Amino acid sequence: MKSISFITKNNNKIYSFEMLKTLLYFIEYDFSYFKEQCRELLKDAKKSHYISEKKTHALISIISKSHPFIEASINEIYNNIVTDCIIDDICLTEGRTIEDLWLRYISPKNAFEKALFSRLSEYRTNKAVNQWQGIVKAQEYAIAKVAFIFNGEACSVPEANARCKYFDLANTVASKEMGISSSESSFVKKYSVSNMPNSVFILNKPAKDIYKRIEHMLDYSGAEDTAAECNAFKAFDSLKGLARPDEKEMFSFIESLKNLPDDIYLPGSFKALIDFEIEKMLENGLMLLQCKKCNRYFKKDENYSERYCYRVKSTGKSCREEFELENFKNSEENIIAEKCEKVSQKLIKIIDKDISKSEFQEWSEYLNKLKSNIQAGNSTHDDLKGFLEHTEKMYGIFPE
Repeated sequence: MKSISFITKNNNKIYSFEMLKTLLYFIEYDFSYFKEQCRELLKDAKKSHYISEKKTHALISIISKSHPFIEASINEIYNNIVTDCIIDDICLTEGRTIEDLWLRYISPKNAFEKALFSRLSEYRTNKAVNQWQGIVKAQEYAIAKVAFIFNGEACSVPEANARCKYFDLANTVASKEMGISSSESSFVKKYSVSNMPNSVFILNKPAKDIYKRIEHMLDYSGAEDTAAECNAFKAFDSLKGLARPDEKEMFSFIESLKNLPDDIYLPGSFKALIDFEIEKMLENGLMLLQCKKCNRYFKKDENYSERYCYRVKSTGKSCREEFELENFKNSEENIIAEKCEKVSQKLIKIIDKDISKSEFQEWSEYLNKLKSNIQAGNSTHDDLKGFLEHTEKMYGIFPE
């Protein structure tokens, strides 16, 4: 499995994303533009006395691109993300608390102040939390977990998996000690496309066809049993006589299943989906490495052992290409330096025989000047090679 398909509680659309790629995109996503635009919206709202709905929708569209879960939950969990960012910005820039702002806007004079007071009241009564801070915290969490697992030299998948579990257990221990309950939000539920809570909406046409066939069989009498296990079989009691549909209907049903994933997940929270993606990455042997040049993470290539990524920089070359070029240059420089030393030692042995001390001194000075010119970019390694080859021929000191 290279991709993950998921749904949210109140959204009848299936979302899919590519593992590893989505995680990397989210941990590197720059929220500064969104924050700056919220600040500009705040300035406008102070003058116009209302928060522009058009600009709010534009900002929602921007932040929805940071992660598929945010896109899927934008009308459910993150519907007040812009207002929350504005409130957070006021608190930070003015050094105010939520209580301070609530008291400031307790008698709102316009639509803008009323919107802020309404949201602040939801905070105070624990009916809501700041959604913007939640996204920022989710990114911090993802960055920290990735660093804990993948920072440093490359490791094996079992070792990365052990690091992942250690990180999760540390969070569980901390939560338990701090009295933070482990609720449904910590889990990711797995469904097939036909037994999801909202499958009748996603498979709308076949669901309607099935309803027409079973409508007369349904027994609506009797109170709902409090035992979940009993309730699970109540519908079945009405369907004991259900026969298979004819070939035409079954064919239509099969067609409706095409292009739909076999497994669909329902995450209890954003954190749960981040944890799940990393877990599935490791299950599929997808590993990250941290680039030694730019410090960014990239997918580990089994056929490449070095820790240099493939992202193209402003130089027009990737970190990997720059490393290989530097490595080649260093290797070439080492070979030439060794060649210079060998030729020099051979000349020293024939001083006062085939070459005078003054000639050797002139030769050494020219060699050093040529090296300096190479460093300055005025000469090349080929010029140096040519000079050494000429020396060998001139004095008969051919390479061994």
